[in-house]
Amino acid sequence: MHRTNTTQLTVFQWPAPTAATFTFSSPDTIRISIPFGSKFRIRTHWHYTDLDTSKLTSVSGGPVIVVFGPRDKYRNADQTFGARGFSRSFQLDEITSWGVLYNRHSAELEELLVVDIEANTKLHRNICSAILDRDKFPRLASAPFWIKGLFILLSASSRLQEWLLEAMLRVQLQTIYCAHDYHIFHGRIPFDMFFVPRATELAFRSRFWVSKIVMSSCYWVGRILLGMKGEYEEYTPECVAE
Repeated sequence: MHRTNTTQLTVFQWPAPTAATFTFSSPDTIRISIPFGSKFRIRTHWHYTDLDTSKLTSVSGGPVIVVFGPRDKYRNADQTFGARGFSRSFQLDEITSWGVLYNRHSAELEELLVVDIEANTKLHRNICSAILDRDKFPRLASAPFWIKGLFILLSASSRLQEWLLEAMLRVQLQTIYCAHDYHIFHGRIPFDMFFVPRATELAFRSRFWVSKIVMSSCYWVGRILLGMKGEYEEYTPECVAE
């Protein structure tokens, strides 16, 4: 079995609990529609050389909240928010996250939030396609035999199979993120709980160390042990064109 060829798809549905619809309306713009009740959010992340999202614009629905701060300086994060017409540009030297700002009027909205982002569509197409192909993974021609065998051994337990599918998807997504200079916050070392010099600064810096360790580990485990890539021709229109 091969991966789904999504090069011609323009609309992708994310499943619950992070339900969202991604519409690739142009080569550099993505419309994201988030229904009421979804836990979708863009996690805290940063870049070093390639900025993913350069601009976010709220099209309709409830308020969107953007949290941001300097990437290389310790400072409490700032936040800004707004509803329809709100726009925020992003910089390469920032740490950012964004999502729905829930309020007492949220339940009245059928479509909680619709935003347009000017972003790296190649990255997001690979993410959306990997989520779409999650259940295919153990049957893919590229999946190693030991993974196929493991899923066969777990065939009597749907719960264990589901857990393993989700674990494989997480590794795949980290592999894609790592390949596209998209670094996610995975926690920090609590130096500020101990009496060490420059504890606050070290705790701040540790978020970069933890992210590097987690994402690099997933990348190489995915590449070497699981037959994964950081980008797939089946998911990327530019690759087909070439």
